[in-house]
Amino acid sequence: MRIGIVYDLKEDYGLLNKSDYHDFCFFSEAEAAYNNLSLAGYDVEYIGNPQNLVQLIKNNQLNVDLIYNIAEGYKSRNREGIVPAICEAFNIPYTGTDAFGLSFSLHKYQTNIFIHNFGINIPNSILFNPNLDVLSDIEQKIETNKLSYPLILKPNHEGSSMGITLVNSCIELYESIPVLVEKFQQSILIQEFILGSELSSCILGTGEDSYIYSLVEYVHLDNQKIDVFTEDIKRTGQHKMIEPDLSEKIKNEMYTQSLFIHKLLGIRDISRIDWKYDINKDKLYFIELTPLPDLSDDTEFYWSSVKHNKPYSFVFSEIVNSAMKRYKKDLLPK
Repeated sequence: MRIGIVYDLKEDYGLLNKSDYHDFCFFSEAEAAYNNLSLAGYDVEYIGNPQNLVQLIKNNQLNVDLIYNIAEGYKSRNREGIVPAICEAFNIPYTGTDAFGLSFSLHKYQTNIFIHNFGINIPNSILFNPNLDVLSDIEQKIETNKLSYPLILKPNHEGSSMGITLVNSCIELYESIPVLVEKFQQSILIQEFILGSELSSCILGTGEDSYIYSLVEYVHLDNQKIDVFTEDIKRTGQHKMIEPDLSEKIKNEMYTQSLFIHKLLGIRDISRIDWKYDINKDKLYFIELTPLPDLSDDTEFYWSSVKHNKPYSFVFSEIVNSAMKRYKKDLLPK
């Protein structure tokens, strides 16, 4: 079977020399996919960005059985759903979640509220929409919704912890929101800060075949808890991954709720779900869903493979095998 890898890099958007936006696929991730899919026995090629994919389709030169999608897109709340939409329009099999699932989950606020309706804890939250809300009224909105300082501010549909800001007072809030709105040109999610463990669940599979591959806790290099998992900590290697220090009760809750969310939102083949655990309240809080997790060689799924004594190619094989079940007739040997 021949697999084509679709990915986008900063230079595809003319941002090679800019460092203020980071939620792109890095070539290390495309390279990891190429190497591990090859080790798994597949015939693999780099396709590159979505424009290259469209050009190959237009010229009737796309010669692959399956698209392995890791393209992130840029400056759009639908950016992660572009490649799945293209593939669906031309009936091309692809890995991962569909365009709706990717776009929906990229909207942090609506994902949190939707999941909370099913009884899952989330931090108390509101959304500052610059098209509707007036900054001078935001403190009243915080009081009405009973949020307490400190608060975490996040651009509502970005990833890689970009723009995460901790504010401890109304003054800091008023100073930070205009800066984030100006920089990211979108709504800002405002959440109560949960002091506790930074956790993730790594999931493989689709629907009833989904399973937890591993649970991860992030700590500083000296094993101290991370208070705010900022972009700087993520990108400069100031953290490491360990086996979560949780009770069996909380571990089971994390297992059960993670799989429920993955299935509820129709997430396919792979996802990472981020959580915070408040040890003082003994409560687990859903933070974010990532259906397109980074699979470079130093990330969660690699760490999980080492923990399970499995070759990293196993993860990529599982992604492809899960996708193949959807396209079984089309992917039979010719």
